[in-house]
Amino acid sequence: PLGQAVSVLVTDGERYGYFDGARLESGDLSESTLRERVGLALDAREAVELLLAAPAVASAFPRAAFRIDSELWVELDGWRLCIDPAGELAALEALDARGKLRWRARYLGWRDVPGGRYPEALSIEFPRTHVAVRLRLARVELNAVLAPERFRVPEVRR
Repeated sequence: PLGQAVSVLVTDGERYGYFDGARLESGDLSESTLRERVGLALDAREAVELLLAAPAVASAFPRAAFRIDSELWVELDGWRLCIDPAGELAALEALDARGKLRWRARYLGWRDVPGGRYPEALSIEFPRTHVAVRLRLARVELNAVLAPERFRVPEVRR
């Protein structure tokens, strides 16, 4: 609100730093870090793939494919992808071992950006926790060169 960060989570892939608006903490990154800190039921690898709209599962062998209206849905082990009529990723769904929805990401408004193509809007839903995230992006640059210091996890002084 008012241009201020409410919370910030950074990671270098091994450790994390989290500021909740009142205090700073850091520790070893685990599969539960995002769920415990910000209520998002996904691990760090899934978060990166989801935010980049580039799931590694897209290269897996499909179990089934079907059409709903003009969309192509592809089922993979633990995943479902939706491809729109233009051939762009429209939705990505993560399923648990019983086939129940863990989370769903929807991608809208694909456009050319520096470094490739990216959607202008992204929404993520977590049905079990009733958490939803909606992002509208004004400026995107894919594969930008960023200094390693941007991913430095701050140490908490006690």
